[in-house]
Amino acid sequence: ERKPDPSLHGGLVAVTIPAAGNYRVGLSSGAWIDVLQDGKSVPSTAHGHGEGCVRKAVTFPLRAGRVVIQLSGNREADVRLMVWRPD
Repeated sequence: ERKPDPSLHGGLVAVTIPAAGNYRVGLSSGAWIDVLQDGKSVPSTAHGHGEGCVRKAVTFPLRAGRVVIQLSGNREADVRLMVWRPD
C-alpha cells in the first residue's frame, strides 16, 4: 500500500501457523511488517520493541495455515525474522 523507495529493501516469507492464536513477528530492523492470510491483510493488534536482537515486534491474530509475511522499507539489505506465539 506504500509507494516503493528504490533505496529501501523488502521481501516475502511464507510461514505455516500450526494453531490459531496471537503470534508475534519480530525483526532485527525497523522494516514495515504486513501479514496476509487467505489473500487478505491481517490487522495487527499490538506493536512494540523486542529484547536482544529483536528491534521491532508486531502481534497478529492468526488462524492455522499458511501466511505470507511481507517486509518493506528496510534500510539494511539483510534482516533476521522470528515468529512465535507469546501466549
